Amino acid sequence: MKKLILLVGLAVMLVGCSGNGGNEETVQAPEPIIYITGDEFVELLDVVGSVIYFGDENCPICYRTRPNVYEAAQNLEMSVFHYDLYEGDFSNNDFIMAFLELGITGTPTVVIVHEDDITLLVGYHSVADFEMHFEQR
Repeated sequence: MKKLILLVGLAVMLVGCSGNGGNEETVQAPEPIIYITGDEFVELLDVVGSVIYFGDENCPICYRTRPNVYEAAQNLEMSVFHYDLYEGDFSNNDFIMAFLELGITGTPTVVIVHEDDITLLVGYHSVADFEMHFEQR
């Protein structure tokens, strides 16, 4: 019994170590970050001015990009909608179709909904770059 408890404890510790390797500080998401579902993502594609961040908690570039997205949003006093692909539900066909039609091929990706089109920002961007794009929405 003790061996079983020890093995379970060891497994939990190993699984918990698979994130950023512990080399960097944990980044706390300041408000106004709003976590969304696939249904909410589909609805937001019709809302001009929406900014949607797609990331994956196991993606090193997402780990570096996410604080820049959050800081730019906070500086501009705006909301960013966050969809975590690692924990996402891919059973929603409308979400999958919208995701594919936009041409999202990797993370991190920021989707900005404009009056007549949609802009995708793929990969790492600075706070200043995100602010410039967010202001144009």
